[in-house]
Amino acid sequence: MAASTITVQGTRTAVPGAYSEIDASDLDNLAPGPKKLVLIGTGEGGTPITVNNSAGKPALNVATSPSGVRDMVRGGKLRKAGLQAYGASRDADIPAGPAQVVMAKVNPATRATGKFQGAGVDALKLLTLDYGAFTNQTSVLIENGTNKGKKVTLSQGEKTETGDDIGGDPYLQLHYQGDASKMRAEVKAAKLLVDYEVTQSGYSDASGHSAGDAVTASSANAADDYQFLEVFGLDASQNPIKDRVKLDGTSTVTTSKSFDQVTGVRLDSETVGQITVEDESANGLFTLGGNLDNDHDAGEKITVTSDNSADTDIDVTVYGVTGAGGRLAETLALDGTNDIDGAKAFEDLTAVKLSKAAAGNVTVKSQTTATTVFSVTAGTTAIGLRVGSGVYVPDLMAFDGPVKVTLDQDPGSTAYVVIRGRNSKGELVAEAVE
Repeated sequence: MAASTITVQGTRTAVPGAYSEIDASDLDNLAPGPKKLVLIGTGEGGTPITVNNSAGKPALNVATSPSGVRDMVRGGKLRKAGLQAYGASRDADIPAGPAQVVMAKVNPATRATGKFQGAGVDALKLLTLDYGAFTNQTSVLIENGTNKGKKVTLSQGEKTETGDDIGGDPYLQLHYQGDASKMRAEVKAAKLLVDYEVTQSGYSDASGHSAGDAVTASSANAADDYQFLEVFGLDASQNPIKDRVKLDGTSTVTTSKSFDQVTGVRLDSETVGQITVEDESANGLFTLGGNLDNDHDAGEKITVTSDNSADTDIDVTVYGVTGAGGRLAETLALDGTNDIDGAKAFEDLTAVKLSKAAAGNVTVKSQTTATTVFSVTAGTTAIGLRVGSGVYVPDLMAFDGPVKVTLDQDPGSTAYVVIRGRNSKGELVAEAVE
């Protein structure tokens, strides 16, 4: 049988087969600009049209590249058609591929959810972004954060994402310790405002200070050779100044700065002996007495106990120094009259603080020799914290605004109050109020 001939697209052929011709004449009538191709079908993954977008209309999956199609739709006819739409034709009558492929997913699908409880309530709720049965294969690992809060690791297939240090920041921390007749805190849009009043008893030097003298200090006990004494006052220009010296037992130590006036002194910890503070002219300024029963045996660990069996829910924090002079602290839980041994070696002890007042007397001892260093009497909570005279130091408090000082009676022309702190930039500031 003779082969028939046919002309297709200007080409004559005599081979039997199926042939087609594309009529692209309507493309000439389209307005200029990016072209969109809309595909309607089923697929795995992607948002179904049963879900409304933010405008309240059925959601559509819009891709501008083949990779966009792959990211939105995992499989199915929509994915195959979307990828084929970006397969550029070699036919001269067909222009370049679409600028956007809009995929309308008609098969219904839902998102996977998960709830994690804390203290009996839903503390964390998770909802996947994608839709489909495969989202139920998402795994969640929750661990403690590297620095704070939590570390959450999400895995789905070969993809893993991790968020670290999530949360852990308190919304508000406000701690005040001291006798306050009034306190008010207000949180505004950009800052915290704190208003409080503190009533303090008056302080005065034991005798007049010789202007221009440095300040000396010594202890009545040779064991007091690791504590630091801070001296506060004014210089010759009436600017607030302070200096810091390390005690040397019964030997006298002297500040490097000279003071026109001395306003107060403070020890960083308790002492065994009484501390005498004078100026270079031997004027007695302040006397500070310590509450250490005995000096701690250097290098010893500690033991804490109470003489009341009811003291079983109290934490005892002991502060001290290492052999190199570094700060050291250890917290132990009381167990009534049972001895609780610590694990850290202290060169010296400086202070002790209870989480709340105990029913009995609490003692802190050197572990091996059983030498009693601190005795915290029933009803009290601390020894050795902010030991001083002429100076009041509350716990740190963030506030915005000036500080108001009111005296109960006219102190005369020579009285003043020195206020020290840090400004919003963290810089040390001080002001004398006369």
